Amino acid sequence: MILPSQVRPLLLDCSLRDGGYLNSWRFPLDLIRLHVKFLASLEIDFVEIGFRSPSQESRTFLGACARSTPALLSGLSPLAGVSQLGVMINQSEFPNLKDITRIFEPDQDSGFLDFVRIATNIDNLDSALDSAAQLTQMGFQAFVNLMQASSLSLDQLATFSGKASGLGLAGVYLADSFGALKPRELEEMVNFLVSVGEEPVGVHCHDNLGLALANSLAAIDAGATFIDGTVLGVGRGAGNTNLEDLVLQYRPEMLFSQSFSGLLELWTKYAAESEDITRWGKSPEYGLAAKRSVHPTYVQDLVSSKEYSLPERLSIIEDLGRGGAKKFENTRSAIGEEWFEAPGKTGASVRKVFENKRVMLVGTGPSSETYQSDWIQYASEQSLVVCLVGAHAGKPEFGDYMVVCNPITFIAGGDFLLAGLPIIGPLSQTKLEASENTSSLRNISVNVALDKSFFGVRDDTVHIPNSRSSVLALAMAAGFGASDVVLAGFDGYPLGDPRNKEFQDSIDSAMASGLLIRSVGPCAFNVGFVTL
Repeated sequence: MILPSQVRPLLLDCSLRDGGYLNSWRFPLDLIRLHVKFLASLEIDFVEIGFRSPSQESRTFLGACARSTPALLSGLSPLAGVSQLGVMINQSEFPNLKDITRIFEPDQDSGFLDFVRIATNIDNLDSALDSAAQLTQMGFQAFVNLMQASSLSLDQLATFSGKASGLGLAGVYLADSFGALKPRELEEMVNFLVSVGEEPVGVHCHDNLGLALANSLAAIDAGATFIDGTVLGVGRGAGNTNLEDLVLQYRPEMLFSQSFSGLLELWTKYAAESEDITRWGKSPEYGLAAKRSVHPTYVQDLVSSKEYSLPERLSIIEDLGRGGAKKFENTRSAIGEEWFEAPGKTGASVRKVFENKRVMLVGTGPSSETYQSDWIQYASEQSLVVCLVGAHAGKPEFGDYMVVCNPITFIAGGDFLLAGLPIIGPLSQTKLEASENTSSLRNISVNVALDKSFFGVRDDTVHIPNSRSSVLALAMAAGFGASDVVLAGFDGYPLGDPRNKEFQDSIDSAMASGLLIRSVGPCAFNVGFVTL
């Protein structure tokens, strides 16, 4: 076997492109420029700046590396030195070859863009190869990156290689999108492509199972020419092969340079100061997603959410894997809604909980703990009915009821089930089978209809737009005749998260029905405040 140190593969950095999934590609221009300058000094062969898309409208609120315009590349080109600059496209966005020509014509004569990588799945392979041929004809180095490599058979790889033959591609790539491959498996795939094809082979590894580096080294042993890496392993989900580990293996003479330390200091400082860019790395969720072939965007949404505990997140991923979730679909982003079926039943006692009562809803935000003494005192003095919203809100000893809407919560179980509070939720209309988690619950059943056209209660059915516990609690308070509602611990979601608007819309609908809603302590939503 050839030791990694005996060969010198071509290194491709995709920190700005893959890392952009964490911050919507909103990297400061100074960071982008220094990044390119340091990589050039380290003699990194290829630097991928970001994506290029035919529809700029969809990129309006994204950062510069989501567009990677000719203007951006022109400013970076003088810094690139020996490094070649490139972009990636998603073939699904380019069904028409005319779009390839239109989008890349401005780059033809500039000399600022050296290569284009085309990300595709096996179903779009023919279109991707057509795009690659067109880009090659236009004078660019074209790579075809076949995603979800762990799902591919050797027969499919043979088809891939055969169709790519003769097109003059700069290389063909295996992208382990799920981070599910093991070194021996990837080594076999690379060796096969090298033996049957004429194009250089590259690999792009994710670290879901902690094997990104091992897989990268195995691929080089098997004859791969190109290897991807990112600084600190930054990237979507579990992240990627660390570029610094590849430098250690294949550019050891660079370890003691100012550029190497400068690059790591640049990204370490940025990661420490940026709230978004810190969310990557191995975790049980990404490991299970690798084994179940669940698209990383689902997992990223779950990991960044404060709504679910670890057991709940793992239960959701397991269920997504059973249902087939290799492709991300926005329609499934409100995970758990597919568990509802009708009809359910609404117990007579539900109305009594809310009717003519002053109600406090305690959310999961950090202010619920910071200002705990304030809301507990206010609830006691005002004789409020306290509903803890979600399985992780407040402390059970200070609540009267718990409102839980998402059935996944019951699947995963958790300490909240032992709290003994009556739980208001749609357990009767879910697909859950009786289990030790649910059989002994003091459950007050409510019938829920997922309905975006009406908010509130109609014929004892609670109509809500999604399966969030907070939305259910508001709809019940409004529809069952609460006199007013006081919020505690509703700090909102991260900036730009669509759930902020969803909950504000629910507040607006509840107030439009005549319900007075105020907050005790900080609140991210447009409501008044109580006087303590």
